[in-house]
Amino acid sequence: MPRAMIIDTDTASDDAVAILMALRHPDIDVKAITVVAGNMPVAQGSINARYTVELCGADVPVYDGIDLPLVSTVYRAYFFHGPDGMGNMNYPAPKRPAEPKHAVDALIDTIKANPGIILVTLGPLTNVAVAVSKAPEIVPLVS
Repeated sequence: MPRAMIIDTDTASDDAVAILMALRHPDIDVKAITVVAGNMPVAQGSINARYTVELCGADVPVYDGIDLPLVSTVYRAYFFHGPDGMGNMNYPAPKRPAEPKHAVDALIDTIKANPGIILVTLGPLTNVAVAVSKAPEIVPLVS
């Protein structure tokens, strides 16, 4: 039986590779991808995550989350990943839009619906921090 997983990401090229590997692994069932600001702003990270999902031929919802750090200043890794986060390769825009639900609510709902789910965090923990603050009962439900 595949392991259920949520990926919380600030999707640039390195996270896109991790998403691709998870989506293509036969023992992993990615239930949701939540996007947080970090190396990329949420809007660009969302585009990159949705493009990667489509590239894999997967049907995984992508949810946009918090676009600013809770405490620290904004930092983007444009110098490394390029302004688009994918090395300026000019990949086509994804066809599927981000889901209307906020990433924090998607985290809470997906964790509650899948006790024992694996939470993979590839970026700042802003979405996770707000989800735990809003619904602390989710903490023991995550593997």
